[in-house]
Amino acid sequence: MLKLKRIGVLSAARIGSILLAIYGFVMGIMVAITLMITSSSLTQEGVTNSELMMFTQLGNWVLVLFPLMYLILFAIFGFILSAIGSWIYNIVASKTGGVEIELSK
Repeated sequence: MLKLKRIGVLSAARIGSILLAIYGFVMGIMVAITLMITSSSLTQEGVTNSELMMFTQLGNWVLVLFPLMYLILFAIFGFILSAIGSWIYNIVASKTGGVEIELSK
């Protein structure tokens, strides 16, 4: 058994940022599509609301803006939270000895 005693904070933050950016991009696409479907169906029924009209007027730009906005925000938060998580792990692992892992060739 080997022990994982320390995680590189910047390395973990970089990986967390990339993973959450991909997740954020996918979520942004799903939110944009859902928003477009909802706003178009509600406007066909005659519902008028200032927030709803804003998304309706944006039209296809929602498909571009939301995935990019989610990608950027999730990447930033992924970096910060992964750095904090790995820093906390390093503190706890220094006191407890780390996590035991078994590797094979």
